[in-house]
Order: sequence, then C-alpha cells, then structure tokens
Amino acid sequence: MKFLDKYIIQAQTGDLVTKEYNEFWDEFDLNVKISFGMGAASKIPWISFLAPGMSTSKGFYPVYLYYKQENVLILSFGISETYSYQGRGEAAEFPVNWSYELTNDYPKISDIIEKPPRYGNSYCYKKYNPKIIDNKVIYLDENQEEIKEEAISNDLNNIIEIYNNELNLAFDSSSRATQTISVFSVETHLEDFIVENWENTILSKKYELIIDDGNVVSQQYHAPGVEGENHIDILAKDKKNGNYVVIELKNDKKTIDAAVGQTLRYMGWVKKYKKDENVKGVIIARNYDEKLKLALSMVENVEAMTYEIDFKLNEYK
Repeated sequence: MKFLDKYIIQAQTGDLVTKEYNEFWDEFDLNVKISFGMGAASKIPWISFLAPGMSTSKGFYPVYLYYKQENVLILSFGISETYSYQGRGEAAEFPVNWSYELTNDYPKISDIIEKPPRYGNSYCYKKYNPKIIDNKVIYLDENQEEIKEEAISNDLNNIIEIYNNELNLAFDSSSRATQTISVFSVETHLEDFIVENWENTILSKKYELIIDDGNVVSQQYHAPGVEGENHIDILAKDKKNGNYVVIELKNDKKTIDAAVGQTLRYMGWVKKYKKDENVKGVIIARNYDEKLKLALSMVENVEAMTYEIDFKLNEYK
C-alpha cells in the first residue's frame, strides 16, 4: 500500500500536488481521485474510488478520509455532501445511495469522531491510527497494535467488492439500460468536469472558485430560502472586483426559460443575502439559439457561453 503511506506522509507537509499518484491507479478498475485541498491544505485529505459516472460531489463510493487533527484514517462508505440521495430503483435519481441493509451495520463517522468538520454522515468501515517513523508509516488499531499491510490491503479490496455488489443491486435488470445511458451521459457530469478542470477553462481567466479550508465550496452552493431547487450550480467570484458570479448550466432537462429564470432568481438571492449589488450571471448551454439570445437581450449582467464535446476513438496499437 505504497500510495497510502505516501498519502499520509504528504498530508503532513501542505503539498497539494497529486499527479505523482497516477502510477498507483492502474491496479484499480475504478476511477481514483485524490485531494489534499485546493489553494490551501484541507483538514481532511481524501482518496475516493469511483464507479463510472460517479464523482466525489455526486454519488457514493469507498473513500479514505484522513482526519489530520485527530490522526484518524477512516476507510469509509462515503456519501457525497454536495448531492444527497435516497431510495433505489427506477424512481431514484442516479446515482443511488448505499443500501440501508449495509449501512445499518456500521457507525457514522460522527459517531466515532466528535463534531467532525466534514463527512459526518458517511459510514466507517475501518479505522486506523497512522504513525510515521523514519519516513515510514505503520497503522495501529484501537489497542495500539500494529496492523499488517496485508490486512489493510484486504480491507480495501473487501470494500471495493462490497461497492460492486451495491452497484449491481442498485441497477436491476429492468432499469439497467436506462441507468447505463445515465452513467455515461457527458452532460450529466458537465458541472463536475468544469469544476475539476477549472484552470483549463476560459472561465478561469476572469473568475475564481470559492475555497474554504482548502475545499472548493463553489459547486452546488446552498442558497437557503429559495423554494424548490435551492443549490446554485457553481458560484464563483470575479477576479477583478470580487463580485459574485452565478453560473448555471442548461442541460436537456432544463428549458431556456427555466435556465434564465433560475439564474436571475439566484442572482437575486446573492444580491439580498450576500449584499452584492453587482452580481453577475453566466449561462452555459450546448447551443446559443434565438430563444436564449432574445431572453438575454432584456437582461443586464448575464452572459452566455457554449460548450462542445470532443469525443473520438483511436485505434489501439
């Protein structure tokens, strides 16, 4: 488990770079993401193991959570804090949650760590106390006995196997075809893609994400008091003047009228509760059509951007 040792050691340093971990991920069939924070070191760096279509902001997945202050490493049945899901089957929006039958057997993180700053509603599968000695890491149990590397590796393999079983349970044969389309829908995860690749988008030239304690809080920004849908897709700030920027994505499920109305509603919320008279709006859509053009011609401080999907297959040689 060299990647885990490296992760624990780096968490002590404030170094946020993660690209050197790519060499470790080939052994996993899942998409592996790692974060030590963004802009500043996070109190709880993490490593998540994601099924296709899942992201750390949308879904459920095995995840290592290292509570640095408590020096507790938890291998968790992770649940996204950005989106919460309940229920199973065709009536549930993808992705669904861990089954009650499973989580009923495990404590919540909030039950084993007093007032955890984040992820308290995720469930603890295994808990370790890492100890660094001469640039090497050993892992201790509750009795301060060393846990063998083989046992730690088995813990990870077991929770991944449980995860695969949970996914099979979630997508029964009657809904599998529909769910598969949802899993691989690019537009469904456009929001995640934009946030994760922010510095490589045109948005980053003028706007910056909001970061709190080393964690990006811009995505699905909670707007309490707004009836119905009360999360802004992405809330950013203008680099020049510090004004807020409401970014809303227009997908196939949302009409132009709904996208414009939602953007204006959230801009009104920012104006009222964030005391920002010059809040700006950005609508990101697949196409800039006549309907959008007409709507925005009557609205100040709202602009539109379009995106395109470049997908190609290359012959394997």
